[in-house]
Amino acid sequence: MWRPWEDVQAEAEPVDSESGDSSGDEDIAAPAEKTRRPTLDNTFQQAIFDVYNKAVRDGSSRPITDVCETLQLASSVVHKVLRRGQPVTPRKRGPKKQFVRVDGFDQDRIKNIVYDNYRNRKVPTVQELYDEVKENLPEFPYSRATFYRLLRKMNFRFKKIARKKVAKFTARIRDLQARYVAKIQEY
Repeated sequence: MWRPWEDVQAEAEPVDSESGDSSGDEDIAAPAEKTRRPTLDNTFQQAIFDVYNKAVRDGSSRPITDVCETLQLASSVVHKVLRRGQPVTPRKRGPKKQFVRVDGFDQDRIKNIVYDNYRNRKVPTVQELYDEVKENLPEFPYSRATFYRLLRKMNFRFKKIARKKVAKFTARIRDLQARYVAKIQEY
């Protein structure tokens, strides 16, 4: 094994020409490496439980010793595994639902629903908008949370008014309102 400090030591210490040895007789010890104990996977832990349960069913007077002899493990390992309990396997999740994007036509219809609420001088909440969208777009497949994310993606921002989230005016809504007022003033 190559040890970089040995090369440095050999260069630093003069070699005695008669004996061929360096002036220092002691070896420099390598730093102690930390060893990490391997963890037992769930199937091996389950095997420990199975062997233990079989020994108990058979009426063994020393079930832990039987497990140690059968699986060739230390008794401390068997005690730790038995103390921890049955291994828990993680729950398998199904495939994640894909977010099917809403096309531009449906986005315009949703925007019109929001703007209609403001034209009627009503400050809509997310739930009210969601209910109205479900009424007008029966094929709208998303939950309220996904609808909220869709509105955020469409640049609607929300703030709480009396503990309810409501859509507030964005720059675009203010521009539309200003154009509307300018058209009315022309007539």
